[in-house]
Amino acid sequence: MRSALYKALKEIAPVYHGSYSGKVEKKPYLILSMEAEVRTRLKNLTPFSVFVYADAGDMTALDSLCGQVKKLLHKKTFKRITDDSFFIVEYEGAGSDFVEDELQAVSRQLRFSIPIFGNDFL
Repeated sequence: MRSALYKALKEIAPVYHGSYSGKVEKKPYLILSMEAEVRTRLKNLTPFSVFVYADAGDMTALDSLCGQVKKLLHKKTFKRITDDSFFIVEYEGAGSDFVEDELQAVSRQLRFSIPIFGNDFL
């Protein structure tokens, strides 16, 4: 799933993993963060977040890129790169705007989930 999400997100902005330790020179960019699988009596899902970064103070760029990410992913079906199976993505909501002084950036977390049906794995 991660590879398919990276491939899709790269169409609108550079994408990095949360553990990326290199220097990012140009904004805006995205960070994809996969989270722990959730299993309850009522649902099984894999949550993930996309952190959107723009230049500090550029709320127009931040809002625009957030809108593009939501439009790209919400209620869309993606084909896994490793096999011929598919998965769907659901938008769960956004976090607050956060100023990253060290990066001279403003960011926002967009939360998504991938429902798990049967024996579905990353």
